[in-house]
Amino acid sequence: MDKYLLDTNIVLGILKEHAKVQAFFKSNVLNNPARFISEVTRMELLAHPHITSDEETAIHAFLVYIETLPINRVVTNRVAQLRRSSPNIKLPDAIIIATALEYHLTLVTCDENLLNLTDGLETLNPNHLH
Repeated sequence: MDKYLLDTNIVLGILKEHAKVQAFFKSNVLNNPARFISEVTRMELLAHPHITSDEETAIHAFLVYIETLPINRVVTNRVAQLRRSSPNIKLPDAIIIATALEYHLTLVTCDENLLNLTDGLETLNPNHLH
């Protein structure tokens, strides 16, 4: 069974009912117990300055359903390596990538800049599926 780390844009796509993201989620992730997000994704979802109370409620309901992986020392060290080797990568993206790498997860993202960014990182973009 595949193990997935959902990027922030994927969670937003699920919550906003983006067709391809929803289809991927329903067929591959919904009944898969190996579904995770990074602490960064949790922060990004909850820290949006223009979030409505309905959106916040939907986010909290989703967060109950999915496991959040911690940013531990191993992930932090991997982030430092990533940022040194790819200085243009944003810190939140580096944390998400490092989390996927350290936990051996496929990163599910719609961010084209993250696809094939580093060796050993398995990525999947639901928009590229048929």
